[in-house]
Amino acid sequence: MKFSFLILLLGAGLSACSSLLVVSDAQSKRTVMNGTLQTDVQMDSLIAPYSRELAIEMNQVIGEALVDLSPMRPNSNLGIWSTDLLIEFAKDSLNMNDEPLIAILNTGGLRASINKGPITVGDVFKVMPFDNSVVLVKIDTAKISSIVDYLFGSISEPIAGFKINKGVFEMNVPNDKPYIWVVTSDFLANGGDKMTFFKDPLEMRLSGVLLRDLMISSVKKQQKLTTTNEERISW
Repeated sequence: MKFSFLILLLGAGLSACSSLLVVSDAQSKRTVMNGTLQTDVQMDSLIAPYSRELAIEMNQVIGEALVDLSPMRPNSNLGIWSTDLLIEFAKDSLNMNDEPLIAILNTGGLRASINKGPITVGDVFKVMPFDNSVVLVKIDTAKISSIVDYLFGSISEPIAGFKINKGVFEMNVPNDKPYIWVVTSDFLANGGDKMTFFKDPLEMRLSGVLLRDLMISSVKKQQKLTTTNEERISW
């Protein structure tokens, strides 16, 4: 709410700036202003406390990265960390312990790296600037081939709970059920990034938790952030 309010204030400031009226007289060289300068000062005074509060919150150190974490293809340690925390969240908070469960994100959705060293709230906002929430999607196992085809076409995306071994789908835990649950973002679940295999799901559950907030909580919990360069996808 604080961030939204600040944006509204900034928008109001821009509107105030747009009210500037300059009238030039070729003979007198006079410039007439309608008090915009005073309005700008008032707006700056109004925004300043929120700007300071926002800066303090964004600069808060919440953990430490022991290695550089970067989004890349075909495999990335940032992608592994991001999808692993989705699996953990689904099992611990969404009652998915006894269900066939995988996680899928998109590399393009991870917008920045986390550099080795202190991790701030702002660093996580850079990685995930979107208000994407975590969702569970139940799909027929017949769609697994479509997932493999998609990953092949995109070279790869961040995954957890399964591997693509020389083009073959392999779940970490054998699945004897005719469906699987996929924990992902609402953007992707609704067909974003052309992930059409989510179309017509058997079921969809909304967690109401922002992926960014989940990342922040995970950093705070882990404190010392590290991960592997495990090869989860090979063709």
